[in-house]
Amino acid sequence: MSAQSCFHPEAGLTGTGIPSRTRVLPLRVPGSARAGAPAEFQVSYTGFTPAAQAAFAYAASLWEQELLAPIPVHIDAVFAPLPGATLGRASLSLSSSPAPAVPGALYPVALVNQQTGCDVSPLSAEITIQINSAAAWYTGTDANPGPAEYDLVTVVLHEIGHGLGMAGSLRYDDGAGAAECSGLAGTGCIVGAPFILDAYTVDAGSTPLTAYTNYSGALGGALTSNALFFSGPAANAAYGGANPPLYAPAVFQPGSSHSHLDEAVFPAGDPNSLMTPQLGTAEAIHDPGPVFRAMLEDFGWTLANVPSAGFSVRDAWVVNKPLQFSDRSALASAWAWDFGDGSPLSPLQHPAHVYAAPGIYPVTLTLNGNPTLTATQNVQVAAQPLIPYFNDFEAGDGAFYPYSAGCDRWEWGAATTTIFNAWAPIGGAANWVTNLSSDHGTQTRYYLEMPPIDFLGAIGDYFLRFDYQWAASTDAGFNVQYSLDGGLSWNVLGGLQGTDPDADADWYNTASIAALDGQPGWAYPVLLLSDVVIRPSYRINAIVNNPDVRLRIQFGAGSASAFEGVQIDNFELQGAVLPETFLDLRAEALPGGTVLRWQAGDARYAAAYEVLRSADGQEFELLASQPAGSGGSYAYTDRSPLNGTSWYRIRQVSRFGTAALSPAAEVLRSGPEQLRLFPNPAQDAVQISGPDGLNALLVLYSPDGREVRRMRAAPGSRIPLSGLSPGLYGYRLGSTQGTLMIR
Repeated sequence: MSAQSCFHPEAGLTGTGIPSRTRVLPLRVPGSARAGAPAEFQVSYTGFTPAAQAAFAYAASLWEQELLAPIPVHIDAVFAPLPGATLGRASLSLSSSPAPAVPGALYPVALVNQQTGCDVSPLSAEITIQINSAAAWYTGTDANPGPAEYDLVTVVLHEIGHGLGMAGSLRYDDGAGAAECSGLAGTGCIVGAPFILDAYTVDAGSTPLTAYTNYSGALGGALTSNALFFSGPAANAAYGGANPPLYAPAVFQPGSSHSHLDEAVFPAGDPNSLMTPQLGTAEAIHDPGPVFRAMLEDFGWTLANVPSAGFSVRDAWVVNKPLQFSDRSALASAWAWDFGDGSPLSPLQHPAHVYAAPGIYPVTLTLNGNPTLTATQNVQVAAQPLIPYFNDFEAGDGAFYPYSAGCDRWEWGAATTTIFNAWAPIGGAANWVTNLSSDHGTQTRYYLEMPPIDFLGAIGDYFLRFDYQWAASTDAGFNVQYSLDGGLSWNVLGGLQGTDPDADADWYNTASIAALDGQPGWAYPVLLLSDVVIRPSYRINAIVNNPDVRLRIQFGAGSASAFEGVQIDNFELQGAVLPETFLDLRAEALPGGTVLRWQAGDARYAAAYEVLRSADGQEFELLASQPAGSGGSYAYTDRSPLNGTSWYRIRQVSRFGTAALSPAAEVLRSGPEQLRLFPNPAQDAVQISGPDGLNALLVLYSPDGREVRRMRAAPGSRIPLSGLSPGLYGYRLGSTQGTLMIR
């Protein structure tokens, strides 16, 4: 998104030092008016004591109850000395609005984020607040400061109010010092586009200040007339049908004039006194007041004073894994979740649900038993990827999930930008691109996450490979991250090519990328503006053998001019496959022979099952091989079983050449002893075992079926194997048949 933006000078609150002993309690206390908060304020603290931080957090939670804001509001809070009697001051980022109530005006970025449904500046805080650490603070949350104390919760509430839009850009030039406007005393001006507060400000005759001649004495006179008003329709209704007065004293006060409600009209103890410019000791105001609530509504904020259904959930997922849903409703007391798959409704506020089959499911949340209070969103559920995995994204997006805190994010399809359109997609009509129709943005960070994969029981080497083309900025970069804890934490996969032994080919070329917080990855000069397709490869053995492996591609850019970005295609996970899980193998001695039955587990990769037999439990001979079927139950009968105790095992051979052995099954047979050869496998010679006096004919057959040795022998005889090459030979000894392995 391209937007005009700026950073507003500070608006502050001054302490009078005069005890007020007034209290305005909050209309809605966190946790009491409804379950959960429809807005979220995320605060980064610098220099705060634990008590001061707790008071700040409480004030932020009061604001969370007031607004319906699904995109978090980020605040940088600093606790440090400020000059004079200043208790606190706030700065806010501003931007053009996609749905402006007043065209051409600048809006708080915190509000623009709600209107766009994403963070237009994800690497920056929307509001910066400074609190005077030298003031005499009361840090309790019960609105009961002492006679010589300032209530910190009140000050924080006030400064956050500035960050939500209570800030003007109008300036007044007193003719001395800096030339705020023309350098002539008494002139007023708007430098640049008006802020939303400016656009709603009128004089006593209801003339908008934006209609005044800029850099004029008339505008300067209006700013110091003690007769400025806010003309929004909601505020007008809240103030009894009149425009509420703004603070405009005869002596212009930078940071206070025109950025507050009138102190004289809304004195200490008034329900609307929070956004006035002065605060007395022992004065506590823990509620925004009806007038300022209405002003926020005029700015474009959605107030959380009526029930409203809403929730957040990732819209791409896989079967058989829980998907978390987060309630973002206002004034909710009861929830009914319909997950769209015929399962029972869930009454939980933040449920998790498991889908059993792929599909697109419409999820509906109904609030308070009222069928008119609903929110609906589709969730795409795909089959869980199998190993080996390959996706060229021609048939669809592969259930990959693009997301970020900001408005820029990965997109699936065919790029229409000049460079990528000229190069064409990698290997087909579609792939994943940092942005299909525009550049990758500046000061951005966003992710492309593949569905989770079950690697439990992995053996051998595994490799991650994909193709990419690069047309990104010189300060941009991307890398691969992994998570083994369900996405709670992420780590960079691998290090530099030539340094990391698992970097197979064309892996990271840069040790530290500023746009990725100093992480390694790919960055300029990797074939800048080149249509060469690069296919990096990395051995991922260190992260497999885990039931939930998640991989994502992280892209970040700094402040350099944005180019088109990166294309990703032909995503592949290759290597040795998961072994068969043998749930059961049983051997039973029956009149017709020894019957083996085994129940196999996951048979996705099996090509054949080999039956092995041993007379001592150590050395096993191959009896037979049978192809793997679609079912999980198998059987084989050894019609020439050994007398006494013997052991059997099943060896699964995968279609990729790997093998896995079942546990051994032991069986005892009694009865007439038969002739047999031992040892098996053998090297120089074999012997015959069996009852004395049973001379029998021994015939050996080569692997290609030719007869290579014929002799009559008796039990105890030693038969040399000289002249025979190593390999698997067939034999017939009397009525007994089998195979002999010669090493």
